[in-house]
Amino acid sequence: MGFAVDDTVASDLRQLTGLQVTFASNDEHGWRVLASTLDAGQQASLVSHMPARTDALTRLVMSVAGADHQAMVIPLGAQESRIAAILHRSLADAFAAFERLRYTLIVLAILSLVLSIAGSVAVARNITRPLETLASAASRIDLGDYSAPVHLQRADEIGVLASSLNHMRGGIADREKRILKL
Repeated sequence: MGFAVDDTVASDLRQLTGLQVTFASNDEHGWRVLASTLDAGQQASLVSHMPARTDALTRLVMSVAGADHQAMVIPLGAQESRIAAILHRSLADAFAAFERLRYTLIVLAILSLVLSIAGSVAVARNITRPLETLASAASRIDLGDYSAPVHLQRADEIGVLASSLNHMRGGIADREKRILKL
């Protein structure tokens, strides 16, 4: 008992698998297409690139109408029948999904790099600007100008340094006033 294998069955299988489907038989005259989702020209190209024998599951790359296809030849039934199902798809179609993934990964890498650079610049500015303010205040103190306090309100080490510099500035200013009174 069996069922008819025709282009409708091949089309149904294509809808299920997303692959091109061809049923072919092999006899003393070579391969002959029984049913397929391909047009006549593509069928002839497929048959011309089929291996002579397919007694076992065979995976191969073949040219179908000038395009490389990844194919799986699956023998059906007993060996005497020599009927095979050929499931195949264009390598370009197979790689298209990977190209989209590759593009997405490149965009994500570039975006990550830009965000990392922006974050690094922000962190560097958060450190260098207060240090520039402290260096400027230290230069003023070195020149004898004790009038301007350092205005940095931070809760980190730079804030502690600014507070210490202000105490030092005030202490030096007081000592200098006492020395000048003598």
